[in-house]
Order: sequence, then structure tokens, then C-alpha cells
Amino acid sequence: MAVRLIDLRRLDEAQTLTETAMDRGKIALGERHPDYLYTQNVRAWLLRNQGKLAESIELYKRLTAMADMVMGVEHPYTLYWKSGMAWTMVL
Repeated sequence: MAVRLIDLRRLDEAQTLTETAMDRGKIALGERHPDYLYTQNVRAWLLRNQGKLAESIELYKRLTAMADMVMGVEHPYTLYWKSGMAWTMVL
């Protein structure tokens, strides 16, 4: 849902939804769970769309480091998230 809200440029609504998902996901799943990592990716993408590039890059760095450990350096999500970080860095 948050991804669709970002696509629609309804960034305030996406932020609220993403923050709620991250808070609940961290408690219910833990910081190393792949679903929680996916939510962090959505948050990093949201930050990029809000023009908060430094915050987005920092979150991508933490996210991809954790993804390397949890899912492996060649996992498709790990590679996708690293690509997202690279795109953010060139903006």
C-alpha cells in the first residue's frame, strides 16, 4: 500500500503507513527478518522521493549491510536494494 501511495505522490500518507509498518514489524518480526528489511527499503525509497537523499542513503547502507548478512550478497533483494542505493547516490 505504501508503495502505491508513493507512486501517487501521496507522500505524507505513505510516511505514516511506512512508520507504522516499521514500528510494528520491528517488534513482531525483529530487525533481521526479510519482511522487516523490505519495509526499510520502502522507507528508503520514500525518503528519496521526499528529497531527503542523505537520510535515504544512510538507511540504504544499513539495510544492505543487514541484507548481506541475513539473505546473502547475491540474493535478488539484496542486489535490488543496492541498486536503489546507487540510483539515490547519483541524484
